[in-house]
Order: sequence, then structure tokens, then C-alpha cells
Amino acid sequence: MPLTRKALKLFAGYLPMLRQVTFNQADESSLQAYAYNQGWKSLGWDCYQLEPWILIAQFTEKHQLESLCLPLVYWENFERRDHANGQSYQKAREDFDKDYYALLATCTQQLGLPILEDMMQNYDDEVLKEEGWDKLIFHYAFWQGQHHLYILQQCERDVQFGVEINFTVMPWSVSEPLPVMPIY
Repeated sequence: MPLTRKALKLFAGYLPMLRQVTFNQADESSLQAYAYNQGWKSLGWDCYQLEPWILIAQFTEKHQLESLCLPLVYWENFERRDHANGQSYQKAREDFDKDYYALLATCTQQLGLPILEDMMQNYDDEVLKEEGWDKLIFHYAFWQGQHHLYILQQCERDVQFGVEINFTVMPWSVSEPLPVMPIY
């Protein structure tokens, strides 16, 4: 699912709303304005429709909001074996990175410069070799909110649908170290 101009504009419109989340006060009842999806509840997750995406909220055992995740782009055919040739794979990878950089620009416009921008490898070489996975390099960026982090990341969060680009919000204090990537 590539990123369209319309989707990028919608995401830009949702950023101010996502910036309003206060984790110490947010609980399940405060997010009931969105359509509730019972299927994820059994996994400890709640989903709320945020057209055209699903906003995924994770709660603690005490029903306090732990994180919000908005998957924005999926790259379903992310393995080389899914492509007829190297050129096809390279073009798909370039498109995935182009979508990330478009989202990064939108986030930077609204949130300012990231406090950290970096890359990571999907797995260590031993796991890649053992499982037969391709080595993938993923980009990510952190922005500091008043009491939380905003994270834009490419990752393998829900690999059955492909690798993804998502925007995650989680509680954080300046006195804490930055989380280890990727955030799931």
C-alpha cells in the first residue's frame, strides 16, 4: 500500500490530534470515540478507525494507555524472492524509502527537527542466515514531546502484511534513555 498525496495530507491533519494525547490521563474509555475492534482485544490491543488507517492502542494491566501506533504504509513484497529481478526489488525498496522520507518531512514540519535520526538492521546476520530472511536496513526518527516520544519508523511489526512504516507515540521522560529500536 503506497503512500498517496491524500494519505499524506490526512496524516498531517492527524498529527495535531496525536500530539494531544496525555498518557497519564488516557485510558480505554477516553478513546471510545473511535470504532472499537473486539478482535484485537484478546491480544491486549485495541484498534480505533482513523481513516484510512487503524490506530492501535496498547494498554497496561491497569488499563492505562501504554502506546499508540498508526501503521501508515505496508510493503508486502519486501523479500527479493518476491520479485522477478533485482531491478524490480530495487524500485520497490526505493518507493518504500521515498514514502518514509515524505512522512519524515511532514513530521519535521509539524514537530521540528528530530532529536535522533538513524538506521537499524532488521536482524543480526546469524538469525538472517538461519531463517533465510533478507537483510533489510530500516530508518527511524524520534521527536521529543512534553511527556512522550513521537517515533517514525520502518520496521517488521506485523510481517504477515509486509514490512511497514508507522508513527508511534509512547510516554517518555527526558531523564530516561531512548528506547531500543524497533518499537513493537
